[in-house]
Amino acid sequence: MTLNNSPKPLSILVVDDDNVVRLTLEQALVKAGYCVETAASGAEALERITAETSAVLLDVIMPGMDGFETCRRIKHQHPEIPVIILTASDDLEAVDNAFLIGADDFVNKPINLPLLLQRIRYVIRDAQREAELMAANFEQETACNVAQLTFWSVDIHNFSLSWSKNASTVLGYETLPTSIYQFYRLLGEFQTKKLINTVKAAITNKNKFDFEITVNTKESSKYYRVIGHGGIDSKRLLGALQDTTKIHNVNEHIKFLSEHDQLTGLPQRRLFERLLAVSMDSLASEYIQILAAIRLTKLHEVNSVFNKHVGDELIIGMTQLLKDLMPADGILGKLDEGGFLLTFKSEKHLDHKVLLERLLQPMHQVLTLSKGQIVNEICVGFIPIEYGAKGLSELIDNAITTEHFNSETGTSFEPYRENMRVKNHRDIELELDLHHAFDRSEFILHYQPQLALRSGEYYACEALVRWRHPKLGLLYPNKFIPQLESMGKIVQLGDWVLSQAMHQLAIWQRRGNQMKIAVNVAAKQFESGNLVRKVQELIELTGCDVNQLELEVTETMAMKNTETTMQQMLELKEMGITIAIDDFGTGYSSMEYLLDFPCDIIKIDRRFTLGDGGSIKSVAIIKSIVAFCDATGIRSLLEGVETADQLDQTKRLGVDIAQGFYLSKPLDLSALGQFMAMENGNVNGT
Repeated sequence: MTLNNSPKPLSILVVDDDNVVRLTLEQALVKAGYCVETAASGAEALERITAETSAVLLDVIMPGMDGFETCRRIKHQHPEIPVIILTASDDLEAVDNAFLIGADDFVNKPINLPLLLQRIRYVIRDAQREAELMAANFEQETACNVAQLTFWSVDIHNFSLSWSKNASTVLGYETLPTSIYQFYRLLGEFQTKKLINTVKAAITNKNKFDFEITVNTKESSKYYRVIGHGGIDSKRLLGALQDTTKIHNVNEHIKFLSEHDQLTGLPQRRLFERLLAVSMDSLASEYIQILAAIRLTKLHEVNSVFNKHVGDELIIGMTQLLKDLMPADGILGKLDEGGFLLTFKSEKHLDHKVLLERLLQPMHQVLTLSKGQIVNEICVGFIPIEYGAKGLSELIDNAITTEHFNSETGTSFEPYRENMRVKNHRDIELELDLHHAFDRSEFILHYQPQLALRSGEYYACEALVRWRHPKLGLLYPNKFIPQLESMGKIVQLGDWVLSQAMHQLAIWQRRGNQMKIAVNVAAKQFESGNLVRKVQELIELTGCDVNQLELEVTETMAMKNTETTMQQMLELKEMGITIAIDDFGTGYSSMEYLLDFPCDIIKIDRRFTLGDGGSIKSVAIIKSIVAFCDATGIRSLLEGVETADQLDQTKRLGVDIAQGFYLSKPLDLSALGQFMAMENGNVNGT
């Protein structure tokens, strides 16, 4: 059947064995604007009818297949096409039979043409409306199925319950509850009382309601949204029920993700705080709650040396270990990348510092990760909490502050003290001062001489930055470098140090001084990818000879050995700059990687500096490093030489260069000039 929105005229099929009738009807219908097809028999009609046919005019009495059988077959193939029966005015039985097999209307013979045209318009309009209604019902049914939505009604007199046809699918029950009381049995006691009160109020007040219920089964729990209205029908309470289980589960998953760390699945701070509050509520008078902040101090280094995936291995491994170590009533939470929160109950009389040290001692161990082994280390700060303590968020802050304080002071497992927070406030003030330090030219360089042991001459010095704070005086790097790193200004400071050192080197060279200057380069300067360009710009600006410039990179930085870093180092070395590996022995490297590394000097870390008489391990380590350096043409330098005995042993072990406070502390330019004049004799213009 063609709807009215079609640009083509509607098509009418006229079926009658009388030629005169067919011709008369055809002329009248064409004049009225219809497209007409004719058939002289039922069989011919079945051949001519198509989905484009808008209506059929069908005579009852025809030879062969009569009108009844023809109508039955048409309705079987095209139930949407209306059929108007043409019959004698007194043939009531024929009319009844026609309606029984699906006819839509009838017209008496002899035919009243104006009346027939009106009847045709009506049946076509009704057919169109029915088609639109069926489409709307289909859309509604489809939408209900997709949305898992069904409809219900309750008779307010006998409380019988009726459902729409898809209710079994939505509810998951083959046999549906047929009364409101049967439905109540699916719910728990609390939900039943709530629903009874809601239904009564809706009937009495003729108002709406909308809430969620839970139906528990042996397999799982299902969640439904129930919507109802008591003011639509005076005899019935009408409403809808939607299965919201998937939506509920998605929302619960989103809530879980927002409250739990994705990598470890541990509660994040906000959820941890709520769990801590619950634990505190059951705290007995003879117990206290221990709250500890734990940090994996090697995580940043592992991420730098290897990659973040290996760092994640460390976090996951330590998470599982903490779960195994913590008491049965313990709660474990996650802070930022390398931080954890741990709380548990403990008897008041115990030494809680010792207790924590023993509990967490297994975390100090050698771990095997996918890219190699590391010695794991942790820093811990904790606070004991009495029953009834308020402000749990602030207490968590205090535990974290304690961990930071312990980390900065080189201690661990120390409990919270008020002065730790005072120090934290000082750190904030220090960061504010650092923002102005560059503009106020408060940074200066000091220089620590390096002694060539074979010649006995001080041939170089290391440039070391100091901060001349307007109130606190001269500050060393350990007091401000961490803050600069967190502020993202470490590259700015590194560039300033390099610029100042190269300007000073150019001044010395113009005065005939051959002293070398060693400058520490931060990892971020290499990562920026601009280091080579900046050195070239400074060469043009200062005119210095970079054969007397030495750049020091830490072993950790060297171990990254990324293509970008290696390329920059090769370019710097080709320019004539000396490359030194600083703090050698503190990372995870073997000496094998140095074979492919553009290295001129190895600076042995001060932790291996010989004590009185020298430890066997230190002697063995230094000997192996010196032997490697001699074999490969790399010079060796030992840092931290503090005594005459250490200097003597350093010479006997064959180390090339020595540096330390026994030889000289870092000096400003004036003091350096005096020192060099005294030690090396007449040195021009230092």
